Amino acid sequence: MKLSKICRMQHVAVIGGGIIGLTSAYELSKHFKVTLIEKEKDVCLGTSYQNGGCINVEYIAPVNSYLSFPSVLKSSLLSLVSNSSSNTFFHPKAILEPNFLLWLKHFFSNTSRERILYHSEGMKQMGAAIQPLMEEIFDELELDRLQHNFKYTPGLRLHINPDPKAEISRNKELFDQILEKTYLSGTELEKVKNNSGIKNIDNYNLGYLEPRDITVNTRSLGLSLKEKLTERGVTILQDEVLKYEMKDAKINAISLKSGNMLQADLFVVAAGYGSNSMMKQLGIKLPLMPIKAYSLHKSKSKIAENWKYTVNIDSKVSGLFTPYKENKDSFGLRVTGIRDMNGNDPTMNKIRLNHLIQVAQHFTGEDWKSDQVETWCGIMPLSPDDFPIIGKTEKYSNLFLNCGHGFRGTAWSLPSARLLSQILISSETFCFQPEFASPQRFGI
Repeated sequence: MKLSKICRMQHVAVIGGGIIGLTSAYELSKHFKVTLIEKEKDVCLGTSYQNGGCINVEYIAPVNSYLSFPSVLKSSLLSLVSNSSSNTFFHPKAILEPNFLLWLKHFFSNTSRERILYHSEGMKQMGAAIQPLMEEIFDELELDRLQHNFKYTPGLRLHINPDPKAEISRNKELFDQILEKTYLSGTELEKVKNNSGIKNIDNYNLGYLEPRDITVNTRSLGLSLKEKLTERGVTILQDEVLKYEMKDAKINAISLKSGNMLQADLFVVAAGYGSNSMMKQLGIKLPLMPIKAYSLHKSKSKIAENWKYTVNIDSKVSGLFTPYKENKDSFGLRVTGIRDMNGNDPTMNKIRLNHLIQVAQHFTGEDWKSDQVETWCGIMPLSPDDFPIIGKTEKYSNLFLNCGHGFRGTAWSLPSARLLSQILISSETFCFQPEFASPQRFGI
């Protein structure tokens, strides 16, 4: 691998070994000497471990356009009192999380029509960059597509709406000026439902089809990236950052838990929600909300062989179903869902997990309590405007961020990494406009 003549002598330390950190290291290793630091025993054991693996190329609705706090508080109260299911659950202890009020302030400041459309445009630009970058990395690293479940799998969203025509009209009026979507109702929707392989969706009367979506196994891709990066000379350390050594608005080195000191020219923090605590000791407040999501993965799923879409089914607990072709003869199905706003608490709530299991069983007709089902939950770092934070910090001249990807880490990992690399090498061109992701929008 040939290094850029300008940057090849500079050393970049990337903190975080999830899919964001790994893709950052991949892009930066084309221009710099790179060291990747991950505190877990292996890469992609956090949020990247068992996420949906669905890459929504065409989904451009920021969280500010659909997350209603009054509705969330109401459903959360009912859930606390009666153990009833709810898609998004808010617990009062979330208020105690660092920077919660800062996050809330920026969240509400981005709920206007103007701001929603602004970020929808950014999502469209990022979505357009995903497919060519995904093809590029698989070709360049000669990765096996079947092994990583990399395939073009159309996306389908199903809803029950009292007036689907009015809802379609509202969405077209708001979002079609950014990216025209395919809406389904009536006879068209019935055809899609009948060929989908999904059970118990007769009463769903509104659909959104995203024909250019992609699936990929994030954990598998992360392990391959680790192997390929090592072959290319990237140093990967299983260690934890304890302290930063600073001087004159610049970071000179980081102290590690192993007792070692790592010196570098540039530092990139790509540690998911863990980036929050890392920035705190540097006097930087990151407006990130920890969202706990759950997932189930069923191997040897009979229904998955005939599953035509990655499908998000709206119910009291919405489920995102992603089909997996695990080998030539075996199919799997992954179901992700639930959003818990209860602070940085990685503990699995069995009641919430069972709500997702019930959804999985309802729409597949299969047993999701068998020993063939792997369960997981993890913390996702959601920014206030549903867009990642990528770029240089104002306080430190050699400190860069790549975090806050929320529910779209896998989808946005490659465009984010490419943009970060372009910023570090002072490129004149970018894969999407850097202003959308700039840390300066939050005063960072």
